[in-house]
Amino acid sequence: MTDTIATTRRRRLALGVVTAAAAAGVLTGCTVSGTAKPPNPQIVSQYVQKHNAQTQCSAISTRLSSKKYNEMIKAYNDSGSFGGLDKGVLAELDQTIAALRSGENADMPADLKNQFGQVAEAAQAQRNALAANNLTELNNTAQQWNSATRELRTLCLRY
Repeated sequence: MTDTIATTRRRRLALGVVTAAAAAGVLTGCTVSGTAKPPNPQIVSQYVQKHNAQTQCSAISTRLSSKKYNEMIKAYNDSGSFGGLDKGVLAELDQTIAALRSGENADMPADLKNQFGQVAEAAQAQRNALAANNLTELNNTAQQWNSATRELRTLCLRY
C-alpha cells in the first residue's frame, strides 16, 4: 500500500513540475501590445524640483555656520583686532554667496529659491560690512544672516 502512495506522490510531483515548466514557457513568451505613454510633465517637474531642493539644501547646509567667523569675533572681543582672521572669513563668505546664488538659480520650488536669494543678500551685506571694517553694520548684518539662515533651514526641512 505504501508503494502505491509513494508512486502517486511522485506522479503528482512530476505533473506539478511539468505544469510549472509549461506555465513558465507561456509567461515568458507573452508580449504587450500598444505604446508606452510619456510621463506627465508636471509630475516630472515636481520630482526634479524636489530632487534639486534636496541637493541644494544638503550642499549649502555646511556653509550656513562658520567656525572662522566665530573665531574672528572672539579674537576681536579679546584684543580689539580681527588679527588677520577677517581675510579667511571674507573668502569663506565669497564661496557661500556663490553657492547661494547657484541655489537661487536652480530649478527648485519658488519659496526655496527666494530664501536662497535672501540668505545670499544677507551674506553679501555681511561681507560688505566686514570688508569696510564697519562693526556696527557687521552686528546688524549678523542678525539678518541669522534670521535668513534659520528660515532657510526650516524650508529645507520640507524637502
